[in-house]
Amino acid sequence: MIDQLLIFQSYCEQVAAAGTRELKLTKAEWDKVKNLRDLLAKPNQTTVNLQAVDVTPGVLMKERRKLSKFLQENDGQIAEGILSSMQKREEKLFDNIRFLAGVC
Repeated sequence: MIDQLLIFQSYCEQVAAAGTRELKLTKAEWDKVKNLRDLLAKPNQTTVNLQAVDVTPGVLMKERRKLSKFLQENDGQIAEGILSSMQKREEKLFDNIRFLAGVC
């Protein structure tokens, strides 16, 4: 969805220049939109990767670790929020004997 907004960036800028204030974003705001898109691309790709039919426990852990490292390197509330959610989910999963039996 963010990609769609960026596709229409020049249109939004033209309409804003014509007087529609609702579509006016500063360069800094457009940069934030681009940064958000770039930040969310990695979690999205990880999710897609983990939906494969042949995901093994090793692949699961490798993908989670790569994403965790990426999020730790990208400071910010959104990255921290995703990382926190991942850690809470991981704790629940590893406390679940059925999950552990399924991946071992």
